[in-house]
Amino acid sequence: MMWVSGVSRGFRGWRFAAFALTTLTAYNLFVLVTLFAPTPDAELQEFADNFRQWCFGYEAGSANIHYVINYFVGPVLLSALILGVWGRDLKTAAVRKPRALLAPASAALALALAAGGLLLWMSPPRATAAPGAIPDFPAEILRTARQPQDFELTNQAGEAFRLTDYRERIVVITGHYSHCNKT
Repeated sequence: MMWVSGVSRGFRGWRFAAFALTTLTAYNLFVLVTLFAPTPDAELQEFADNFRQWCFGYEAGSANIHYVINYFVGPVLLSALILGVWGRDLKTAAVRKPRALLAPASAALALALAAGGLLLWMSPPRATAAPGAIPDFPAEILRTARQPQDFELTNQAGEAFRLTDYRERIVVITGHYSHCNKT
């Protein structure tokens, strides 16, 4: 049971603060590198492209700034809170025994590297198509085996359109109902 007390001791006071700040810093560095650093390795580039597209709305050289801000605001605010609560203890530990900071910081970096490796390992392989060929449908799992019945709707301009008008094209149909006090 000695390891339990060691773990418990490690998550109290300045050790937890050092671990958490290192983890949050590694996270923000990961996001920055993924956003801006070119990668020579095709597998890493594929992961970075997928990450940018799905997490930041990155499309053709532009990122949705709101997504980017959300990825940074949480860790920055959490870091400020940690520094507010444990800042004095961290400063004292850094002055009195700076080498002691290496253990929680190393554990945090090991955790961050393991998480990054796991993300890379779990990322799906990129589908490649021959030049000029139509690439596979990215959401193959969403395809249905049934043909939908034809129907007619009216668009915002009051014009009628039929589902068959869009045959051989990808069509996404949504239905919304909104209710508020004014409607």
